[in-house]
Order: sequence, then C-alpha cells, then structure tokens
Amino acid sequence: MVTVDSPGRLLIGGSWRSGQDEETFEIIEPATSQVMATAAVASPADVDAAVAAARAAFEGGAWSEAPASVRATVLYRMAELIRSEVDQLATLEARNAGKP
Repeated sequence: MVTVDSPGRLLIGGSWRSGQDEETFEIIEPATSQVMATAAVASPADVDAAVAAARAAFEGGAWSEAPASVRATVLYRMAELIRSEVDQLATLEARNAGKP
C-alpha cells in the first residue's frame, strides 16, 4: 500500500508552515472512505504570501534570467524524477479518484 507523507502544512517561500488559521482538511479515498492525507487550508493571507514569495523568486532572476538550456536541463530532470515515481503517483491518483 502506498503511504502519504502529508505534513498538513503549506510550502511558501521554500519553507513548510502552518496556514494562518492552522486549519486542515482530510483527503478521503472514495473507494474505502479512509483518510489518505491531511492538507492545510490556505487563507487569503497565505495565498498572498505565496504569490509574493513566487514573485520575489521570479524577479530574483535565478530562473527568469537563466538561459533556455539551463531551464531545459532542470525541466528534463524534473521529468526524470516524476517518471522514476510514476507507479506510486499513479496509485495515489487512482486512490484519490476512487479507482484503486
């Protein structure tokens, strides 16, 4: 069985943190009614913080000013990592959709 490491937190600006209201919700597997994971609820302030962090990262230039060849290398590496976990990702999505 696939397990989910779910911190129930938000990733903003490279750091995991609780949402402003510290609310979470359970992600239920429809086929079994079991809890698959716990996710954080993002408040409008959390969304604003995430957008500000993303904007700052973009304007910082590490990605936006990188040559296309560098960005392509990073994206291909991301694709490799996704492919290396394709079975686990497929199982999680099947469970999430209620089609184990």
